[in-house]
Amino acid sequence: MKNHILAAAVALIALPGLANAAEVFENWNVEKADGRCTAWTKPASVDGEQREGAYLSIVNIPGEGIKNSVAFAFGKTGAGKAQASATVDGKTFELLTFDTAAFAASGSPEAELISAMRRGAETSVNWTEADGSISKDTYSLKGFTAARDKIDSDCR
Repeated sequence: MKNHILAAAVALIALPGLANAAEVFENWNVEKADGRCTAWTKPASVDGEQREGAYLSIVNIPGEGIKNSVAFAFGKTGAGKAQASATVDGKTFELLTFDTAAFAASGSPEAELISAMRRGAETSVNWTEADGSISKDTYSLKGFTAARDKIDSDCR
């Protein structure tokens, strides 16, 4: 668990800026910098509280042993007090929250989420905050497989 949280925090830090993608694969952007490869996208739609910084990313950092680290960024502080779950084509994945993001547990749960994302058309994450308010971010998966293949080939 400790290594997963460290990988998750590194994955969030790894996003250079979300504005300057080196390559675009439909709805997904890919960047490579400082030995890190990141594929990311912003929500196609948001239900509930509007948050400017929400995004979904997958990161490879070979020098640190990180591969296919998936992060859902909440887009505001306080996500660590929230509960979150992701849904891809009707299958729900429980997520671990940490700081301002949520992650699938490393190993089999993360691999199953990525596999579903490769086959799916969209994924959504439901955030339930401590006060009971709920937000839902929906992300298009068009281009996800090509973007993931690119970061896998660039950062083995």
